[in-house]
Amino acid sequence: MKKVLVVAALILAVMVVAAPASFAFPVAMGDSVKFTYAVDHTPSGGAFNVYVNGSATPTFKTFCVEESEYITLGNTYYVESIQGSAKLTNWALTDEVAWLYREYTTGATADGAAVQEAIWWFTPGARGINNTLAQNATTAVAGGWKNNGLVQIFNPVEYVDDAAVHKQSMLVTVPEPGTLMLLGMGIIGLGVLRRKIWAR
Repeated sequence: MKKVLVVAALILAVMVVAAPASFAFPVAMGDSVKFTYAVDHTPSGGAFNVYVNGSATPTFKTFCVEESEYITLGNTYYVESIQGSAKLTNWALTDEVAWLYREYTTGATADGAAVQEAIWWFTPGARGINNTLAQNATTAVAGGWKNNGLVQIFNPVEYVDDAAVHKQSMLVTVPEPGTLMLLGMGIIGLGVLRRKIWAR
């Protein structure tokens, strides 16, 4: 039994360390997406609910990074690319914006409107607010926090007369290591249960 637990612990450790490489983003190039406002949105921005490939329930939540670009809620868009910059403005994703999005997706902050305003503070040409969250993001990055590819920008397009028209660029992240740990513990538990049943 001790040997099984040691092996299980090693597998779990590898899953947590390799989290970004092991699990894909919840949206991929070519996927169709629709957007609705989340309950905690700003008057003209996120948080947004994202419905991937016709899902009846939101797949994840996101925020816009280009205040001057727009989407039409309920329209169908297609993911053209997932990268480290916005397609229209070529704005490169900063660690501060990535930190803000991770704070929201992990539940460390639940105020989507404040997150959107803080994100816009770090994007060029946007009016954003240097609120407490923006200041915390600056402090976290100054203290050494790095994105390391956990957060990226997905660029949706809408097809008009068979031509791709670029729209608002949005944020996306890979699952938290805590989620992977929970999944790993479940798998280990099933293995231990199976072993006990076979031992009878």
